[in-house]
Parts: sequence; C-alpha cells; structure tokens
Amino acid sequence: MHPVMAETAGARTGGPHDALLAEVRAAEVFVLVLGARYGSLAASGRSPTEDEYDEALARGKPILVFVHDVDMPPEQRAFLERVRGAWDRGELYEKFATPEQLTLAIATALARWKTGSGGESVETASRDAVELARGQQAPGASSSGVAARIALVPTIREPLLGPLELEDAHLPEILMTAVRATRLASHSVGLTARVTRAGVAIASTSTADWITITIELGVDGTIVAQAPVRSTTSRLGSFVDPDKFTSFVTAAGEFAKLAWERIDASSVIQRAAVAASLPDSTYTGWGNVTGNMIRMSTASFDATAPIPAKVYQRGALGQDRYARELTAAMARTFADAGATSPAS
Repeated sequence: MHPVMAETAGARTGGPHDALLAEVRAAEVFVLVLGARYGSLAASGRSPTEDEYDEALARGKPILVFVHDVDMPPEQRAFLERVRGAWDRGELYEKFATPEQLTLAIATALARWKTGSGGESVETASRDAVELARGQQAPGASSSGVAARIALVPTIREPLLGPLELEDAHLPEILMTAVRATRLASHSVGLTARVTRAGVAIASTSTADWITITIELGVDGTIVAQAPVRSTTSRLGSFVDPDKFTSFVTAAGEFAKLAWERIDASSVIQRAAVAASLPDSTYTGWGNVTGNMIRMSTASFDATAPIPAKVYQRGALGQDRYARELTAAMARTFADAGATSPAS
C-alpha cells in the first residue's frame, strides 16, 4: 500500500486545497487520525483535515478512524462527535496512546479492509505453528541425535516477499549473517541458502550432533527452524539439554526479529504464534543427567508445546520471559510423559 499525505504530495499546479481533495478522490481508503489539535481554518470555516474527511464521505470512501487518547479542544471534540455521528450512519473508531499502538491498529485495520476479513487470525496462526513445529523427523537424525523445531507464524498473513524481493541477490547473505549473529549456527558451521517461490531455506553443510541445522523463511514471514539440543552429560540415552533448548528458542526469536526488519518495512507483522517440538521423542528424556538413575520415554509421545501455540508481540520474541515460557512448557510435556530425569 502507498500512503498519500500532504507532506509527500510534492510540487504541482493549483492550490493545495484542490490538489489534496483530488488525492482523496483518487485514494482507495481514507485513514483519519485525530489528535490534540484541530488545525487552522480553511476558506470553508473548517480545518483542511475536516474538508478531506467530508470529501471522502461524499465519495463513499472506506474510512478508518483512530483517536489519540488525549484532551481535545472544543472544535476537535465537535469534529470527533460529528465523525461518530448517529448509530446508523457514524464511524466506529479506535483509541491509541502511543505511536506503536497506532501502527498496530492501522496495519490491522488496513489488512481487515483489504481482505474483507478480520485481518488478524490468531486461531489459524496458532494451528499452523503447532503443525509446522511438529513437522517430520529431523533430517539426518539418528538414535544419538536430538533435534528441536520451532515455528513462528505471523497472525497477519500478508505476502512480504514477492518475485522482485526474492531476486535480491543480497537477501540470502543477509539472512545467513542473521543466523550467525543470533547463534542459530556458529561461525564454524558452513551454510547454504536456496531461494524458491516459497521463500528462503538455509541449511548447514554438515551435521552437528547428527542433526542438520535448518532455517526456513516463508514469503509471508513464517519461520521454521531446527537445531540439535542433545545433552552430553549422559551416555545412557538421549536427553534434551534444557539450556540448549532455551538458547535455541531465544536465537530463533532474535532471528525472526532481524529477518522481519529486512522484509517487513511497513511493520505488518506485529504478533506471532509460537510453538516448539521434538519431532522424534522415542527413547528421549529431559534434563542433564549426572548419575545412573534416568527416566526417558519408551514410546513416542507428542512433544509439542505449548498447545495451543502462544502468541507473542513481535518485540517480545527472544526475550527472557518468552524463552522461559517455552522451556517450561516443553519441560512440562516431558514431565507429564514420565520422561524427566530425577537428577535434572
């Protein structure tokens, strides 16, 4: 979408009044943001903003209204009351207190208008996150390898990588640099990237602890990552190292933020559903074992957590609480299956 504002109208013939009303007539949707100032009066006796609103109203344009939660002067309050109108012909509006809240509100409302739906679908994103996290048995996995997968699915699914963006020769290298910067893979691990119409897939050129490290970035910003998390403190079986798991989900969250900074300049993605999984939980336990008393699963169980997937604000990904919550949810899954070592 392309925003049209007085600040970006540029030089043109004719007066600003006629030029800006022409822009309103050409626009597909009118976004009205009302703050603490009404503005100077135009020849109509109203502010230019109110004149633009009248034009949008007369032309039958879709109108989205956002109101700053501050004290307003009488003339601005009267304008708002006019916008609200009567029950059967007024405009609903949404309040905001900060620029960040306004950004999210506008992005969500525009997505809802564009798709003719609710825009944000938490239920769909949660379901997809769980299914993507479960995935298939990890490539290169063996009885000695323990792989964890995580899926981060935006709650607003908009194409962010089109054919032109996917042709950017710098994109794979930027993403691989982000993989290393967040420690999803160390600098000693070789990486390759493959670009398809589905997005960008990054993989390690060798296995680490029998597991191939993979990171997939979909065209809508969905991220699925996989890495080894096996504990090395016991030779009696395969165990998940809780610290490695925490580091992995932290790194995946930080990678998501870096990747979205690159492909989501308009900040469409504000929230994401997150779920993690151990795709093959057979003969697997949870914890670092120091003695000979161990507990592990003797049959496969659904090591996916949390269910339903937890929805996080974009800025919370990779932070301490996010990582602790995902780790605790996975630890509870193993505990319920009787696969937690008493020494962990």
